[in-house]
Amino acid sequence: MSGEKGAALAADPTIFGKIIWMEIPSRVVYEDEKVLAFRDISPKASIHIVIIPKVTHGLSALLKAEEKYVKVLDSLLYIVEVVGL
Repeated sequence: MSGEKGAALAADPTIFGKIIWMEIPSRVVYEDEKVLAFRDISPKASIHIVIIPKVTHGLSALLKAEEKYVKVLDSLLYIVEVVGL
């Protein structure tokens, strides 16, 4: 495991961190430097796409949002339109 990848997984050992670093396979529908969108493995609707920020730096819940997260949150909302949700 590369140093960067190992450090990132140590900082975010969640299932989402593992999906971002391709430790867990996913069916990606969109990806850029800020956002990853993929199909849920257990969809509860006919279209169920999960959209996550690739770098959170402490943004683990919307309640923790601060002004420094505006660009990431903007990207998440924009990607909803891009992937057609």
